[in-house]
Amino acid sequence: MMIPLLIWLFIIVFLFLCTCVGFSFVIGHRQKQQVFVSPAEFGLEFEDVKLRTRDGIHLVGWWIPAQKSTRTILLLHGYGGTYDPDLKYVPAFHTQGFNVLIFDFRAHGRSGGRYTTVGALEKRDCLAAIDYALQRGSSSIGLMGFSMGGRVALLSAPYHPQVKAVLSDCGPARLMTVARVELLKRHIPRCMAGTMSFMTVLGMSLVSGINVFRQEPLYQVKKLSPLPVLFIYGGQDAYTHLDELERMVSAAGPNAECWLVPEAGHRDIDLFRPEEYNQKVMAFFERWLPKE
Repeated sequence: MMIPLLIWLFIIVFLFLCTCVGFSFVIGHRQKQQVFVSPAEFGLEFEDVKLRTRDGIHLVGWWIPAQKSTRTILLLHGYGGTYDPDLKYVPAFHTQGFNVLIFDFRAHGRSGGRYTTVGALEKRDCLAAIDYALQRGSSSIGLMGFSMGGRVALLSAPYHPQVKAVLSDCGPARLMTVARVELLKRHIPRCMAGTMSFMTVLGMSLVSGINVFRQEPLYQVKKLSPLPVLFIYGGQDAYTHLDELERMVSAAGPNAECWLVPEAGHRDIDLFRPEEYNQKVMAFFERWLPKE
């Protein structure tokens, strides 16, 4: 009796894990490019960039230099997107004398890779981009990430001393929160959404070989202290609960600050308050990445 019972137990566990892996591909599958923009449309000179991560993924991006500048901003795009829409932020940085490096994460747009973890693996992409910026003579680097890119910025910054400041625009604190919201949008019963979100993140961990549960800004931001961090979030953003945001800001250390816009949702703060958004972003990086 014991052997058949163990066999059935093995089969149940195996099927459960296979289901988790299947759920993970709902989020983790490769994202197609939908927007095509060039820096030339903004009157910017640029160079094509090819990066290679430490795990062998080839990334594609653009280096947009400012004259004789050693200050560089890395713009990190959101999930399902590419760097093209974020080019609209580049002219303001360029005018202020910042180089800008912008690229597609793995499994997005022009870059290689077939699977995204919305942060854990993408940290390697950001570190490869930082290495490139250093090779181009950058002595101080700022990270500005949008949504998934915000998560990546918070996870990557502690690993390079040349990173002097980090800005997260609506980077979700926990992937399980994001998965649960997306499941509810698909009319999954609320009583099942929590379990299915857990299964999704577990599947990501199995596919990537990384404990994605721990590679979350909510648990990792304490490593940032005393690095300057600006959290920008909308009060109606369902992807990060208010208590999660408060915990992140508190754990990030004495140089962390938060700008919460009550009427805004996820990634639309600059639509509600465009002038204030631009002023806060520029003031933050000018303060912590001063001209030499």
